[in-house]
Amino acid sequence: MKKNEESFSDWNGEKLKKHRSKLNLSQIDMAKKIGLSERGYRCYETDKYRIPLSVKYAVLYWTEAKKAEKAVQELKEYDDEIKPLTKYEKDRVWKLCNAIDHTIGDANKRQDELWVSRLLDQSNREMTMLLQKAV
Repeated sequence: MKKNEESFSDWNGEKLKKHRSKLNLSQIDMAKKIGLSERGYRCYETDKYRIPLSVKYAVLYWTEAKKAEKAVQELKEYDDEIKPLTKYEKDRVWKLCNAIDHTIGDANKRQDELWVSRLLDQSNREMTMLLQKAV
C-alpha cells in the first residue's frame, strides 16, 4: 500500500539530527524515546527513508517537553535562591499592613495628618528595605 504524500513531513535527516542534538540524545536513545528501532531511526536521519509526520510530531513533543522541564528547573532554582523573611520581619510587615488598614478605615473620622504621614513614611521605608532584601 502506497502512503499519501501528506503523511510525510517536510523534514530531512539533517533537521532530525539537529533536534536530536538539542535534546543531547544518542541515536539509540532518541529511537527509544519515539518508539522506533535503532536501525529505523538511523534510516530517517541518513535520508534513506522519508520522515513520516508521526516521527516529526514525536520529536517535537520531546523537544517541547525538554523546554518545559528546563523552565520548571529554572523556576525551582529561582525559588531556592529567594531568602525568606525572618519571623520578626513577617510580624513587622503584618503590623504595618494592619496599621495601614485601620488608618484607611478611620481616614474620614481622623484629621490627624501628621500621624497618617508618619505611618505611611515608616511603612514605605520598612517595606522598601524588605523588598531590597528579597531581591
